[in-house]
Amino acid sequence: MIKAKIKGQDLAIDQPIVAAGTIAYLEIQFDFSEDWNGFIKTAHFLNNDDDIVYDVLIENDKIVGDKQLNLSAGTWFIWIHGNEYKSGKMVTRITTDIAKIKVKQTGMLDGEPIKITPPSIGEQILGIATEAKNTAEAAKETAESVAEFPKDLLYEKTKSKGTFVIATVDLAAGASVTVSCQ
Repeated sequence: MIKAKIKGQDLAIDQPIVAAGTIAYLEIQFDFSEDWNGFIKTAHFLNNDDDIVYDVLIENDKIVGDKQLNLSAGTWFIWIHGNEYKSGKMVTRITTDIAKIKVKQTGMLDGEPIKITPPSIGEQILGIATEAKNTAEAAKETAESVAEFPKDLLYEKTKSKGTFVIATVDLAAGASVTVSCQ
């Protein structure tokens, strides 16, 4: 995890080694001085090799892995701004100076990068199997939680060839499960 300390407009980065090629992994924890309290904060990233600025909203003084802070190799420049709003209007903006994040090339061998290989067939199968296992476990937990229905949710319907019991249980997020037995 990258750590950043902001005191007023001074931005200091305490950076561990960062290697290119990571996906949804990098995180930054920010420590802001009190004058940033109540501000909506945004971090800006610029790679030395291009002119595109990437903006990432800072939430709870952190940029988490799912924000896709996927930095390529090279020197990245970072700066932050924060806006304070009152009655829907921006009334104050604070900015920082620029700090650098150095991202090392991944897979270097004799000064040349090794090609990043896609997951092997075994890794792909393992990923699919793990996802199927997790889905099955979640389904089992759901089935176990609805195994015993409250009596007031049961509806009984009799036909000439047998008795059918139909039960419907509302689950979280508006989902429902219907069970029919003969």
